[in-house]
Amino acid sequence: MTPDPVDRAGRGLARQRALSRAALWWERLWPACWPPLGLLGAYAGLSLLNVPAYLPSAARALALIATLIGSVILLRRGLARRPAPTADAVDRRLERGSGVKHRPLAALMDRPASASPEAELLWREHVRRAAAVARRLRVVPPRPGLAGLDRRAFRGALAVMLGAALVIAGPEAGPRLARAVMPSWPVPVAVMPAQLQAWITPPAYTSLPPRLLPASVTEATIPTGSKLTISVTG
Repeated sequence: MTPDPVDRAGRGLARQRALSRAALWWERLWPACWPPLGLLGAYAGLSLLNVPAYLPSAARALALIATLIGSVILLRRGLARRPAPTADAVDRRLERGSGVKHRPLAALMDRPASASPEAELLWREHVRRAAAVARRLRVVPPRPGLAGLDRRAFRGALAVMLGAALVIAGPEAGPRLARAVMPSWPVPVAVMPAQLQAWITPPAYTSLPPRLLPASVTEATIPTGSKLTISVTG
């Protein structure tokens, strides 16, 4: 039994198609991930420079929350604009990257219009030529096209900033990043209740020691010339 040329060509194209699909995913995901990663990288650079430490705890927490929410919004927006690659897009990328014309991969999916022996022979010759061209297909490296999205080269400036911030932070890089993602809140100080103390210092002629007045006292008999001292704390 003569093997089906379509099946034979398809088995040979399985690896190229898998690599082409992976390249298409990278070309779609990396441009979508760059804006949120850039925002997170900017926050990390400022954290390495210890900038959040100069902000109040509430402001630090708000900055962290705003950065995380902004990153999620940018990621969702980027992914929504770049749908998953289809099988047709995978084949078109293979053909464009290899510089072939007339869409030979689409020809492999064709079927003869009639069942006559002449049409079958013609179709098999057509598929044989398409399969020969398909065997020359190659997968070109991914081209995410970030240069068109980041025309001001912010990614280069961000890389320089992060490198410089790491050098400046030195061994404090880890603790500074930890403080930036885990803002500390001031511990509330327990308020002590007010306390009142009163004592009597009798005059010297009595030879009596000072006497503390209990908090529950309502009246007391003291020598003439005594000194009353009252202290309020809390």
